[in-house]
Amino acid sequence: MTNRPLLALALLALSACASHRDREGFIPFWNVAENRDLSRSPQLGVSFPGSQAPGAVIPFTMDTGSVGVVASADHFRPEPGARSLGPGRRAYSSSGVVEVGEWFLADVALHAPGGREAARARVPVLQVRRIECLPGARRCTPQAEARHVAMMGVGFAPGHGPAADATPDYNPLLNLTRGGHGRRGWIITRHGVHPGFGEAEGFRFVPLTPRPASSLPGRPDWNAVPAPIGVNGTVGQGGVLVDTGIGEAFVSPPDGVTLPRGPAPAGTRVTVGLPGGAEWVAVSGETPSPPGPESVLVVHDGVPFVNTGRRFLLGHDIAFDAEAGRYGFRPVAR
Repeated sequence: MTNRPLLALALLALSACASHRDREGFIPFWNVAENRDLSRSPQLGVSFPGSQAPGAVIPFTMDTGSVGVVASADHFRPEPGARSLGPGRRAYSSSGVVEVGEWFLADVALHAPGGREAARARVPVLQVRRIECLPGARRCTPQAEARHVAMMGVGFAPGHGPAADATPDYNPLLNLTRGGHGRRGWIITRHGVHPGFGEAEGFRFVPLTPRPASSLPGRPDWNAVPAPIGVNGTVGQGGVLVDTGIGEAFVSPPDGVTLPRGPAPAGTRVTVGLPGGAEWVAVSGETPSPPGPESVLVVHDGVPFVNTGRRFLLGHDIAFDAEAGRYGFRPVAR
């Protein structure tokens, strides 16, 4: 059955993105029309050709802060005889949610607003059976039978150590069998995503360092994006993650900064040095222009680190060259 309100919003999204530059291969977000301030995470239309419910297109959160496609059984039912890759779990430190289930190898189709299939990948998909919660979870409700889980992780370097099921072969945008252009990677704007790394005019790049090899030969994996991290004027070398899955910013301060865990005191100034001398700034309790994160939370992970949250995209496009190992930033006009 056609979801007419969703289809109408999707058509508006196409109109909103009609004049966007670098349109070759571009897939607009399904919720771009009503999400111009990025108050919610961007969504892509996803279906599972060959599954027990082929053709059903579901809005999935596109998350640059995780790796892999995860879906509850109400959205993903593998076809009979589908190859099982064994048990799996996904833990999200920002919320404390732990998704537990089983990995299956499956086709994943990405759809432009209006329903047209724009790209396809063949990757493991975690069918989430239940939800558990980490100790001290911020936003988590256990579920004995998980429902309404729909997340597509397209990032890299999750956490601070290698994970066997978070390597590049789990990332749908790096394993396209149809659609996309250029070499493996992506360009993401506040309007949508370019599957494949192609033309990158206006970007300034940071080189990445390699992680342990993935489970597929010739598929390099990369550590987090290096950047100078500052808190109230004290700067240390660390890493930055632009995470489209959350609205808050998380900061692990450099040595010499004493802040309690939890919400940052009002006026706490967090900076991330970007290539070319640019700087991203968030001030706790304030909303700089372009708008900063919804809030700033302090964690202590042992190394300086900032998760900017999704509203970073209001001021910059981002690019990931998965073959050469580099990450780019391009300022955009408000």
